[in-house]
Amino acid sequence: SAYKIVGQPVQRRDIPGKVTGRISYVQDVYEAGMVHGRVVRPPRYGSTLESVDSSAVEKMPGIIKVVRDGSFLGVVAEREEQAVRAREALAKAAKWKLGPELPDPKNIHAHLKSLPSKDSVIGVKQAPALASANTRTLEATYTKPYLAHASIGPSCAVATYLNNRMIVWTHSQGVYPLRAELVKALKMPAKDIRCIHVEGSGCYGQNGADDVALDAALLARAVPDKPVRLQWMRDDEFAW
Repeated sequence: SAYKIVGQPVQRRDIPGKVTGRISYVQDVYEAGMVHGRVVRPPRYGSTLESVDSSAVEKMPGIIKVVRDGSFLGVVAEREEQAVRAREALAKAAKWKLGPELPDPKNIHAHLKSLPSKDSVIGVKQAPALASANTRTLEATYTKPYLAHASIGPSCAVATYLNNRMIVWTHSQGVYPLRAELVKALKMPAKDIRCIHVEGSGCYGQNGADDVALDAALLARAVPDKPVRLQWMRDDEFAW
């Protein structure tokens, strides 16, 4: 009788907003003075950014800052479509030392089987005695292609670097593990990083929620006091 919530038929407060379009997902977060970011990816994993001539991009309408941190390359703009156009221009201007090629998708299964592995026996079952000398044994191998999680909404985050503190609005499934990773990447104390959970599209497995949070934080650190909204493009989500 002392329980007010546990074991009680509590009504879901989020359902009316979701079915009427009022709910705010992470993609809908809005902060006063908010700006928009995009990130440029290399053509392959393991690539190193050797150089980029950003002078033309910096003169494009609405561009606030081109951000480079090692091989991280991004842009912050006043409007989202300005950031998208700047990203396209930056991608053409960037020169990369390419990492190793990915395996040929046509031979991916043979490639995976050729990689080093650690084998262990978890159980042994004696084969049943053959019913007769005429019994046939059939063997087959089945393969399947890679499958994408395909969230309906692209991964997104909003980050603000204010008074030497980082605030990130994120649809991460674990705000504390995310903060621990941001501590290492940003080299900031945990007490100065706050991750606020906001709902986003679900997925089966991992989507880019934590990854886009780091992207947004790196851009926000370069433009203090400005909330930076970073929504991944579809090639960020699927190709990268």
